[in-house]
Amino acid sequence: MASTRKSRSSRKHRRSLSKPEVVAAVRAALAAPVGPSGPSCDCGRAYVCVSADKATVNAVAAACRTLNVLFVRKNYGAGNNAIYCGYDNADGRALAKAEAVAMSLNAAGLRCYVDCAPRPRHGGYVDCASD
Repeated sequence: MASTRKSRSSRKHRRSLSKPEVVAAVRAALAAPVGPSGPSCDCGRAYVCVSADKATVNAVAAACRTLNVLFVRKNYGAGNNAIYCGYDNADGRALAKAEAVAMSLNAAGLRCYVDCAPRPRHGGYVDCASD
């Protein structure tokens, strides 16, 4: 019986970006044009979470410090290693900005995704799917 699992050596590896490339990618992502505000997830903080190796995450954190942007390593209510994109006041603007930043960073070769941390309501978090 032949094994269908791929070995680690046969997987595709992305080329790591250098620190100047990461700074340029984060700067370009933050300056990316924001589309029209989309649907909101009530009121809450919008983040772009970076899912990469430790060296790349450290480079993104250094780039955020250089650009005076909040980078959160440990987050409550959202993913870790996140770039803060703003507070969504139920208008969708901060989430639209986070989506633009995530698309730009993904195009530059940094794996990331949009996440939001809704504000607590009545002792628990708001379920976005039930609103």
